[in-house]
Amino acid sequence: MEFDPRTEINSLKQKKTESQKPIPKKTFNFDRSNFIHMKSKSLFDEYIIKEKLGEGAYGCVYKVQHKHTNFLRAVKAIKRKHIDSTAFSNEIGILKTVDHPHIIKLFECYYDNNYYYMVEEFCSGGDLYDYIRKQKFFTEKTAANILFQLLNCVNYLHKKNIVHRDLKPENIVFVKDEKKKNINNKFNILNEENNTEKNYSNVNTSNNENSINKNDEKIFIKLIDFGTSVHLTKNNNLTQELGTIYYIAPEVFKNNYNEKADVWSCGIILYIMLCGHPPFTGKKEEDIKKKILYSPLNFPKKEFQKISPSAIKFVKELLTYDFKKRISAENALNNEWLNKMLKIPDEEIKNNQINILNNLSKFTSVLTLQKATLSFMTNQISINDEIKRLKNEFDKIDTNHDGMISKEELIHCLELIHPHNEAIIKANEIFNEIDFNNDGTINFSEFITVNMEKNKILNEEMLKNAFNNFDLDGNGYITIDELKETIPLEIQNNSQWIEIVKEVDQDGDCQINYEEFKSMMEKICEL
Repeated sequence: MEFDPRTEINSLKQKKTESQKPIPKKTFNFDRSNFIHMKSKSLFDEYIIKEKLGEGAYGCVYKVQHKHTNFLRAVKAIKRKHIDSTAFSNEIGILKTVDHPHIIKLFECYYDNNYYYMVEEFCSGGDLYDYIRKQKFFTEKTAANILFQLLNCVNYLHKKNIVHRDLKPENIVFVKDEKKKNINNKFNILNEENNTEKNYSNVNTSNNENSINKNDEKIFIKLIDFGTSVHLTKNNNLTQELGTIYYIAPEVFKNNYNEKADVWSCGIILYIMLCGHPPFTGKKEEDIKKKILYSPLNFPKKEFQKISPSAIKFVKELLTYDFKKRISAENALNNEWLNKMLKIPDEEIKNNQINILNNLSKFTSVLTLQKATLSFMTNQISINDEIKRLKNEFDKIDTNHDGMISKEELIHCLELIHPHNEAIIKANEIFNEIDFNNDGTINFSEFITVNMEKNKILNEEMLKNAFNNFDLDGNGYITIDELKETIPLEIQNNSQWIEIVKEVDQDGDCQINYEEFKSMMEKICEL
């Protein structure tokens, strides 16, 4: 006998008694990775190719536009004959599990007989290599701002036991300030052949606080290209020699290294930002390798005479030859020079945090399907001014800069407006509602889902896109079976699914039409 939702709804209404256990409120167990799918249908059915952004030995990068939402994306097309499915799955797997504002966001994947396609954020601001070459004036504050963002995501990766293994300026791209075009339109996310000689132009760097670049606060970077990234297993160092020669740590050449090889690369990048060229150069890769292994680290007076001693000291800590003595990414984020360059007034921090905490508390009254929809919608949004603002607020709560807000960090902030015991109770309530994937932390996607100004994303276009995500057969109704497939909740029986639908279903047909869906989402703005 087929399951009839209407019959069961009527039955539930008649048989419901006081002895029935309430449905557990905590039913979420998903994160943004649940919205990332591998599709075998044609990429070109859903996207329009706008222009080619780059080409390498293994494929091309295109700027594309989604046909239904008009969102701009970047598609990395990789020739299948040049990469095995295991390596591709590894990169996809890592990008699906990471959730950080300074790591490129993967939206979906496609494949056909000849190519794998990765649909990612479109970052039109160019890469750090071009940025360094084109800047006429480069302050220590600018360098600190970029490095702080880079170390933030590196620390996040290391906390997840992920080693990037190819940190370099070409793999750091900028989210362009839409009001001002500063750098060229380049999005180089392919492993292209690297020229041994890097043609960095001379960069005029200064520690003069009166000459701070006015665009420093607008700089927002993204780390890309996880093709060589790997999970580091406990007590087992890595042995494979990988990376781009200028940025490779000495221990990598010795085939015995761990996550601190990434820290060395960060040190090289900072050195370049401060003076305009790498510390170890040569005409051949073998020459550069020998210098990395055997030559001392030098700071030429001509380039470093205007650089502060604290900045030079920090470079030395990042480029400590013995990786066992080298500073970690987490400790590097607490560096005196970084904190001095990026100091934020305490009163500003306190006022903004109180607003954020109030938003977190309000979210406890949001319905299950509202949460799932908001999570999907915020996952589709690329970096904009609103998300940049929320990233700053996220960082103020995430005091250890591991890219996640722990319950202890949240309690510490809640104590700004509540007594200690009440702060603990509030934190537990907030985590019960906001920690969608039950990993014991609030990640960035969960944070922006709660704090994003709802009227900025709840427009007709976004709502229809979200509705279509759940309406799998496109018949104009969201059914229980479609919700089961699109929202992985910890639900054991149909009666619980029915209760979720009943929260939204206004005409009692046990399915959700667009008007009911829209009405449900518009109520969020009233909270």
